Amino acid sequence: DSWRKGEGRALSRAREILALLCQQQGLSGGEIGRFIGRTRAAVSYMLLSLQKELDKSPGLRREVEDLT
Repeated sequence: DSWRKGEGRALSRAREILALLCQQQGLSGGEIGRFIGRTRAAVSYMLLSLQKELDKSPGLRREVEDLT
């Protein structure tokens, strides 16, 4: 179960980062949501959550910046 939990968290993080990259390319929350199978509200929440994590974690911020 712990392996699955970690895998789920990794997938969730990847989805958050994908949403951020899509947003940076000019896609709307609705467009991103349709692309990743989530609601616009869920996209908004995941982007806010990711931004908080990026503010707290320089390492994560560097990793994300390396993707752009």
